[in-house]
Amino acid sequence: MDDTIALLQALSEAFGPSGFEDGAREAVRRRVAPLADEVRTDALGNLIAVRHGRSPRTLMLDAHLDEVGLMVSHIEDDGFLRLAPLGGWDARILPAQTLSLLGRDGALRRGVVGSVPPHLLDEAARARPLTLEELYVDVGATSAAEAAEMGFCVGDPAVPEAPFARL
Repeated sequence: MDDTIALLQALSEAFGPSGFEDGAREAVRRRVAPLADEVRTDALGNLIAVRHGRSPRTLMLDAHLDEVGLMVSHIEDDGFLRLAPLGGWDARILPAQTLSLLGRDGALRRGVVGSVPPHLLDEAARARPLTLEELYVDVGATSAAEAAEMGFCVGDPAVPEAPFARL
């Protein structure tokens, strides 16, 4: 049972937003390679593992490697990052989330999703859901130049941190 839990944790925590599935693909590859006769990645990034059996029948197991994610779309002059969706998002769940952002150097960096505080909004703005365009990511930078020095770039993919929990 502990092996199953460890497997689920490793796969659940692998970084793999749409278009940036390398981390998730490698996590799966490490686990299926010892069980397969051949493992390859095709031109579209699909991981294909084949195990030859004795039956003339073929069984295919298929699953998504990617997860819904976000991408840095702009870096504000004050160092806040703006986001674009990689998949469908309900922006109401994003405020106060800690994000993992994958830099061009392969390092994961952190940021926290923020918005204008409710006490600074008028009544009409408080009554409606936030949109993704109204959210920003605070990475601790005070300028666009500082955010760039920290390694953040437009196009960096991101996912909310969701540590595995055994319930």
